[in-house]
Amino acid sequence: MAKHSTTRAEPTIEAPAIDAQDASALRVFIESMIASGAVATLVHWLLALISRLWKTQNDLVERMRVRKRRNGDNEKFARLQVMLPGFDWSAANDNAPKKPEPKDDKRRREKNTRRDEHGRGKLPENIQRKEEKILVPDGQRACNRCGLEMTLKQWIRREILERIPAHWFVRLILRERLACACCQQQSVAAEPVDTVIDGGFLGTDMLIDATVDHFGNAVPFERMAREARSQGVPLSANTLARNVHALIDRLQPVVDHVFHRCVASQVVGSDATSMRVLDPKIARGIRHATLWNLLGDERWSFFGYAPTGH
Repeated sequence: MAKHSTTRAEPTIEAPAIDAQDASALRVFIESMIASGAVATLVHWLLALISRLWKTQNDLVERMRVRKRRNGDNEKFARLQVMLPGFDWSAANDNAPKKPEPKDDKRRREKNTRRDEHGRGKLPENIQRKEEKILVPDGQRACNRCGLEMTLKQWIRREILERIPAHWFVRLILRERLACACCQQQSVAAEPVDTVIDGGFLGTDMLIDATVDHFGNAVPFERMAREARSQGVPLSANTLARNVHALIDRLQPVVDHVFHRCVASQVVGSDATSMRVLDPKIARGIRHATLWNLLGDERWSFFGYAPTGH
């Protein structure tokens, strides 16, 4: 009786979707596949998993190369280097030939970054130059070998930035007054010069500069007065502050216009901030007032003082 050899077919088992990050579930799945004899299915599943992980890792490495080339090294990039060892982290396409730069842009950049022999940028041409010539002393103008007086070869050029302090001057106003030489009854005088405070002696241009320095550059009035006194100008900080505040009062029509535009807006926002003010009528001498801010249509902003918070 002939014996027939039969080959036992390996059972085909459909591999379920297993999360590769779940180590315990992955271990149970592999052990169950081995126990059931589905080795070929297990190998096929493991190869597919490795291929998918390899592709994901390569995509991540390429993205990190692009980010490194754009932003440089950072803490997150160093952490990923530790997590994904064994890869070449050099930036992609670093050895690729660079595109030729337009000649106009290259010349413009060279012109803007051109430096002199000292390695520092040149001073702008619009700054006033005052030429100063320093001559060789008379005892050194003759040649030591032949005794003849040497001639000019060149001027050694050097630029030094300087600053002249504020120049104070007094405007002497002479107003003409006319009178009738016949009857001596009629006279007329030229219009007086307008100042911020009637009869004040501080000019408008000086007060405008002081206003910009105080509110724009946070320069105290005491410092302005101290600098003026150091140059021989008798200027008081209180006088300067009083004139600057009078100049600000001249802007009240502009403030009123901004206020009306705020309250006439479709959307009006308001905010109050408490502030302490001096009041001699109070026992402690200090009371709390309020600074209100109105914002109209996110375009017009008005600040107003109120003695209370109501």
